[in-house]
Amino acid sequence: GQGIVHRDVKPENILLAHGHARVADFGVARALVTAGGEKLTGAGLAIGTPAYMSPEQATAGQVEGRSDLYSLGCVLYEMLSGEPPFTGPTPQAVIARRFTETPRPLGATRERLPAGLEQTVEKALARAPADRFQTAAEFAHALAAASSAPASEARIVIRPRMPVRRRVLLVAALLCLAAVVYSVTRHLAGRTAILTPPPPGPASVAVLPFRNLSPDSAEEYLSDGMTEDLINALGRVPELRVAARTSTFMFKGKAEDIRRVGSRLNVGAVLEGSFRKLGDTLRVTAQLVNVADGYQLWSGRYERPSVALMAIEDELSRAIVRALSPRAAARLNTSGVTSITDNPEAHKLYLRGRHHVGKHTEEDLRRAVRYFNQAIGLDPTFALAYSGLADAYGALYSAFLPPAEGMPKAKAAARRALELDPSLAEASTSLGNILMWYDWDWAGAEQSFRRAVELNPSYATARHYYGELLVFLGRWSEAVSQLDQARELDPLSLNIEVTAAWPLLYGRRYDETIDAVRKTVAADSSFIGAQFVLAQAYMAKGEFGPAEARLQVMRSLIGDHPDVLGRLANVYAVSGQRQMALTIVDSLQARYHKGGADEAYALGVAYTGLGDKERALDWLETAYADRSTWMNLTKVHPELDPLRGEPRFQALLQQVGLD
Repeated sequence: GQGIVHRDVKPENILLAHGHARVADFGVARALVTAGGEKLTGAGLAIGTPAYMSPEQATAGQVEGRSDLYSLGCVLYEMLSGEPPFTGPTPQAVIARRFTETPRPLGATRERLPAGLEQTVEKALARAPADRFQTAAEFAHALAAASSAPASEARIVIRPRMPVRRRVLLVAALLCLAAVVYSVTRHLAGRTAILTPPPPGPASVAVLPFRNLSPDSAEEYLSDGMTEDLINALGRVPELRVAARTSTFMFKGKAEDIRRVGSRLNVGAVLEGSFRKLGDTLRVTAQLVNVADGYQLWSGRYERPSVALMAIEDELSRAIVRALSPRAAARLNTSGVTSITDNPEAHKLYLRGRHHVGKHTEEDLRRAVRYFNQAIGLDPTFALAYSGLADAYGALYSAFLPPAEGMPKAKAAARRALELDPSLAEASTSLGNILMWYDWDWAGAEQSFRRAVELNPSYATARHYYGELLVFLGRWSEAVSQLDQARELDPLSLNIEVTAAWPLLYGRRYDETIDAVRKTVAADSSFIGAQFVLAQAYMAKGEFGPAEARLQVMRSLIGDHPDVLGRLANVYAVSGQRQMALTIVDSLQARYHKGGADEAYALGVAYTGLGDKERALDWLETAYADRSTWMNLTKVHPELDPLRGEPRFQALLQQVGLD
């Protein structure tokens, strides 16, 4: 019968132990689900590693056992010469040379080869399957005969860095390698190998954080940055659905089963790999795994100078697109999947900036600003660096400093990024976020978010922020649609999970809000956003005991933050504890006059609970003048319902553009 076809025989998949060789990782080989089923290659998809592919495999033709024997010949050639028979700067070049050139004769690369060994390799590498060895046993016999020469003549050099003892071991192991392939073939006789295609519908993939194997742990920003670059690059391909960074980085440093990872992230394939920087050399390995059965769809290894990180990212992203969507791969332009910079040092500074933005502390955000500015100094046309700068400024000045000081800088950076590269979904999202939270330019923000979603349908952040905008405008069904899509792309993000409850809370569906958010609290009771939504839902229902309990949990986690104190004062006031409310009010007023940023809106909420509408409106107007981000919710927030009949409140809504 026919044997299983490995499709990815290469050095990495040959394991040596006690002088024996075993072929490992049958990831791209799978038995037919039903007799007569089509091979994936029959649909036009070439699977394997270009340096070791047979000609028929490279052209997505029908493959069988003789294809694996060709790959085995490539391995043998590399063992004898130090490199594969065909090399090139790109996978496409390697494949093309397989059809237009012949390998350099082994006799030209080393002297005193055993008689017959060069001819054995040449036959294994014959372009036509009919001209090769027809069975693994035939190949094994030829190897045994050719290798019976004296050891001094059979010496092999693989790579200068390989220890002599291991070279000798490889020579000995080679003699049984073909027999191993043959035995595996016999063991699985009567079955035909295929790759299971990705599930129907848009191909979906998650890029897990690449493991940093560098001696210096400080290089982790490079491995994480490469992962994020790949996520963003693949997300720009309309035919792919790509899991968001927030969710995939939940698995960083964890040895989870790939099928479980895929199930939790709701994807059909998972890309995982490792990153190692040693001196001026980068080594990146990666494999794409089918979640349905755990088999490998593709694998690759890249070893380049450290300045070639962007080239590795581009080749890797192209390979993944080819493996998941051949139709999309055919449309990729020559500029590549990624859109970064021509300056390697600027790229590294950009990755450092992104690394620090992800830490969310004031010190890290300030560092990020410095790194992005340094990257821009090296490459003034680096659009992504401007986009990162916009994000850093936005986070820094909304969380730690008055928005009026930094948001104009953030907006200028986002606009410059889009001037340089109008196709950047990240920059369009950054601009939309600034227009929404600071300018209250609702139409402009919506246009930016819609553009971002169009540019990168897999960009969960764009859908998340667009969903928030639609909540502020009271467009509940549209908000639910965007937030549901954000959850699908980023299923492990607690932030998105809680935001998905906003249409319920601000749509006055309080019991449903509580039911939805309790699940998030059960997953992580320290998540502030979930506790806050629960507190607001209980406040709106008039259940002040549970509301206070949630606010006190928040207080234990983040201290006397104005957002907490304003609501506590409101709860105390409406539940008859007026003096406790007034004590908090005095504290908030003192803090505001010392330069506090969020106290004005908190005082508006507190005075609303106290029934003092005039003072409540005074403080809300002050919050408007201070560009408080809480003004976004004035149209829909139930805590302001007692003020809605007041002309001053209606005028305030008009000023914010939410009337």
